[in-house]
Amino acid sequence: MMDVNVKDLINRGAAIKKVGDFWNEKGLLPGMVMEEAGELIHAINKYERNKLDANRQGVIDEIGDLLIILSAYRYIYDIKDSEVVDRIDYKLGLEKED
Repeated sequence: MMDVNVKDLINRGAAIKKVGDFWNEKGLLPGMVMEEAGELIHAINKYERNKLDANRQGVIDEIGDLLIILSAYRYIYDIKDSEVVDRIDYKLGLEKED
């Protein structure tokens, strides 16, 4: 499998819009982000205990699930890629010089 940029993964347009609209209309989007974050924490703890490939796959699955929900928030709140990248760069000390 080829490497894929995470930015490409989280820009799934219509599919993300569908997820965002579905959970937002039900008023459950905040609960979903908490649930998926909790599942990722659980998967990481499970992997750290045993370092098994099956547990590693669980971490990968939960990262994907959380990215889907976070992307739905980006859609709902109309957050642009550049806004997120600027904040990441700032937090990593990589801000661009003018």
